[in-house]
Amino acid sequence: MGSWKSTDRSHVYRNHYAWLYNNGVLAGYFNETETDEVSWDGNSYSGFNTTTLNFYPLPPETTPTVMVLTGTATATRIAP
Repeated sequence: MGSWKSTDRSHVYRNHYAWLYNNGVLAGYFNETETDEVSWDGNSYSGFNTTTLNFYPLPPETTPTVMVLTGTATATRIAP
């Protein structure tokens, strides 16, 4: 589940949620956000992202494990 939103003429913001599984068992969820700059011709983009992983606790623990990862993204459209 997620969404894209234009923030100005050359930037988009993405917000994405998804489930995490371990051997078919629901283990938590993650949220990834990303802000990208799109090239003037619309054929490439680059930007920065943050992914927050939330793992459900296993008994006897009661506090979820949270990990935050940061990175970059780039993409170039290829001809069909």
